[in-house]
Amino acid sequence: MKYLAQTLLLLIFWTNVLADCCMGGISVWPYSDSISTTPIILIEGYGEDTETIRAISTKQALLISGKHSVKLCIEDYVPKTGYHPAQILFSADGDLQPGKNYELVIPDLIESVGHYFDRNSLNKRWRVIATSDMEPPIFVTPPTEMGKFRVGGCPIYSSVQFKANIKEVLEYLVKVKLTAVNYSETMTYYIFPNQGFINVGGSECESFKFCHNLGASYQVEFRLVDGSGNRSLQSIKSISFTSPNGRDLKKLP
Repeated sequence: MKYLAQTLLLLIFWTNVLADCCMGGISVWPYSDSISTTPIILIEGYGEDTETIRAISTKQALLISGKHSVKLCIEDYVPKTGYHPAQILFSADGDLQPGKNYELVIPDLIESVGHYFDRNSLNKRWRVIATSDMEPPIFVTPPTEMGKFRVGGCPIYSSVQFKANIKEVLEYLVKVKLTAVNYSETMTYYIFPNQGFINVGGSECESFKFCHNLGASYQVEFRLVDGSGNRSLQSIKSISFTSPNGRDLKKLP
């Protein structure tokens, strides 16, 4: 029953997303209102806003609380490839002060972006919680494939869902290394799991879609990184699977 509920939520979500197609959008992680004293921050942009992410990569992003500011250093940059999103993973160059509120600031960004973007999407503030979390996140049980989904529309949404039992007290990301076996093509990017559910794939605009024939062979590796920058000690051994085919098609109403 829980799996069925997850599936329905996934389909409802993408029904709404498909209506927007490839206009653009920006998200900032962590999604919660609190961060650790040594945070990592992920900014993602799709559609037109892949250019916004590229512009952000040329700026000195900051976390500011009153007169105290901390530089954000780029730990990883996933550039735009085709219609895939662009991502920047930042780490803080210094500790934040517990109990203070910090705001994400990216100076002179508007002048570097050649299109309109929603500046409010970058208006992110967090309260710093005192934490000495040094433990890396752990896969208590390895990811297992739960199902395949292919939703018709514009654009088409195609996903393979995995489920894992993950031990971690903070918010966390999953770093995905996805290889198209017969094409020797590999993508590495970050996704936001939901209660241990990890969705690989996506649409042509908002996530990292499967680029080859229906039912193509893939291998995927997963690694965890939490909100303090702790990483799982080793990645999960490659999992082989096939992308959704015509039999997995679920048409929208």
